[in-house]
Amino acid sequence: MPSKLAPLSVPYRVAVSLSRFAWLLVVGTVSAGRGRLPLLAGLFGLALLATLAYQVAYVRRFEYELTDDTVDVESGVLSRRSREVPYHRIQNVDVSRNVVQRGLGIAELAIETAGGGQTEVTLRYLDADTASELRTSLSRRKRGERGADDRSEESGTAERSRESLFSITTRELLVLGVVGLDLRLLSFIAVALPVVLPSVSGATPLFDLFRVAPLLLAGLAGVALAVSMGQAVVSYYGFRLSRGSDELSYRRGLGREYSGTIPLDKVQSVVLTENVLARRLGYASVSISVRRASSARRNAPERGTQSDTHSACCS
Repeated sequence: MPSKLAPLSVPYRVAVSLSRFAWLLVVGTVSAGRGRLPLLAGLFGLALLATLAYQVAYVRRFEYELTDDTVDVESGVLSRRSREVPYHRIQNVDVSRNVVQRGLGIAELAIETAGGGQTEVTLRYLDADTASELRTSLSRRKRGERGADDRSEESGTAERSRESLFSITTRELLVLGVVGLDLRLLSFIAVALPVVLPSVSGATPLFDLFRVAPLLLAGLAGVALAVSMGQAVVSYYGFRLSRGSDELSYRRGLGREYSGTIPLDKVQSVVLTENVLARRLGYASVSISVRRASSARRNAPERGTQSDTHSACCS
C-alpha cells in the first residue's frame, strides 16, 4: 500500500516557500507607504492561501511504495511523475534534519543511485522515525533480505547489531577546529598586512604601524581559529561511526543533522592523513573513498591512533 509524507511537512513547506520571497514583502512595505499597506496585506494573504493550497495538494498526491524489486515514487500536482528505482542501483540513503525539522519531528530522506552522482529521489518530509525505518528497510532490500513488513522490528534489530567504531568527544571537536584551520588563510594575512598597513599608516599619522600590526595579525589569526572551531562544532557535533553486517553508518551535525550509510562493498580506499598540527597532537583524518562513476568522497574526522613515534614514546 502506498505511503504518504508527514502531515507536518505542509506547514514547513509553506514557510520555506514564502521565505524565498520575504525580501519582496520587506521592499514593498518600505516603499509602498502606509496607504498601500492594506493592499500589500491582501496580496500576502492571497499568496499564503495559494501556497498553502498547492502544498496541501502536493503532499496529498505524493506517494511512495516499496515493491519486491523497486521503490516507486509518484508525485506532481498538475502533471504526474512516476519513478521506479531498483534496489540494486541504490548507492546511498541519507537522512538529514535541521533545527526546525527536529522540533517538528520530521526529516528529509534522499536516495542516491550508483553512477548518477546525484540524488535520484528526495522525500520531503517524513516523520523522523519513519525516515529511519525506511532507510533500514531499503538497506535490507538492497541486500536481498526478507521484506520489510515489520520495519520497526528490523530497525531495532539493526541498531542493536551495529558495532560502534568511533564517537567524537568535545575535546576532539576543538582539536578538529585547530588542526582543520586553513593555514593558507594565515599566510594570506601575513602577506597582505605589509602591503595594506603602510598605506593606512600614511593616511593616518596616529596609526602606529609597529605597535598595531602584531596585534592585528594576532587578532585576525584568533578570528580565523574561532571560525574554524565553530565550523567543526556545527558540522561534526555528535559524530558517530558504526558498522553493521555489510555497511558503515554515520550521524553528525549540530545545526543540521546528517545520517546515512556507506556500503562496505563500495569502499574503494581508506586514506589516513595528518598535517603538521595533527601529527604533533597525535590525531589524524580518515577519508573513505566510495566507488562510483563520479569520484565523490565521504570524509569523516576520526581520532587517530597516536603516531608511531608518539606510541613508541609511551610504550
